[in-house]
Amino acid sequence: MSNRYFIWKEANCQEINSKWVEISGREFYSLLKESPKKRYFEKIDECVEDGADVLVFETTYERYKKWHREHERKCRSKRLELKYKKSIIFLNDYFVSSEGSLNDFIADIDENVEDKALENIECFILQDAIKNLNDEEKLVLNIVKKAME
Repeated sequence: MSNRYFIWKEANCQEINSKWVEISGREFYSLLKESPKKRYFEKIDECVEDGADVLVFETTYERYKKWHREHERKCRSKRLELKYKKSIIFLNDYFVSSEGSLNDFIADIDENVEDKALENIECFILQDAIKNLNDEEKLVLNIVKKAME
């Protein structure tokens, strides 16, 4: 497994009839530092666990935005999963082997699965927030709780 970097042979081609040139990691990082024009790159690391190379391709700003949005979503999912040490399933995630999401399979008119999932997540967040309260804040919380009873 290695990192491979590809840039456009002609910097102004904007992916139209683009030809790629492979460059080394040092050339890539010096290009990022020295290039007067902002350049955008898309990282393809889908099968890294299987020993595949990480590929970095120069791309247009529009494709970069789309890739970056998806990349950030995956990072947020991973952070939540690590934080709560539970397997979090996002109902809008699509299966690789079929077209459709978990929403398509879980559809039940009588049950609102999404609300229950959100309640569970809110419960975890609330428990985490209560742990971080100082003594004075805990006292105020207990007074409010007793007043509501």
